[in-house]
Order: sequence, then C-alpha cells, then structure tokens
Amino acid sequence: MTQVKCDKCPAGFIVQDNMFTRPVEYDVEEVGFRCPECGDETIAYKLDDEIKTLQAKVARERTRAERRIRAGVEVRKAERQLRKAQSMLKDSMDKLNDRVALG
Repeated sequence: MTQVKCDKCPAGFIVQDNMFTRPVEYDVEEVGFRCPECGDETIAYKLDDEIKTLQAKVARERTRAERRIRAGVEVRKAERQLRKAQSMLKDSMDKLNDRVALG
C-alpha cells in the first residue's frame, strides 16, 4: 500500500483507501485519489474502453506466461506475448493521458 502526504494539508493517508473513478467523457474515466482530511484531489490517470480491454489482455497474458513458466518454458519466451500486450497498453495510456514518450 502506498502512503502519501497531502500537498494542501498535513494529512498522511493510504492512496488505495481513497481512490475514486468518475466519468469525464463518453467512454473516458479519470482515476485519482482524494485527501480524507481536506478533500484535495489528485488525478492519477485517465482510461477508456480500449485501455480496459488492454488491461484485461495483460492480465490474461500474465496468467498464461506464469502457467508456461511453471511448465518449463524459458521465461523470455513465455513472456513474449505479455511484453507485447504491456507495450500496447502503455502506448494507449500515454496517448490518452497526453504523455510524450522519451527516447
């Protein structure tokens, strides 16, 4: 669990206990956390239906890779599809959240 200190007041709190998700556009939601003392909000990221689908794909590929590793497949080979799904997810999240890839 991640504990943070509020930027607006002296409160410290656990992020996971103070998370929220709210719609902002047709299929876009923003995810953030709120200080339980002063109510100050921080938006962590936005997500849409495409990102939710890719998050599910990453979870499936992670399970598949773990199963293949237990079956004796080389880790690098077993995780190839997982890395591909993670890259697609990162690209979609960066695009929606107006982040610029460095390098």
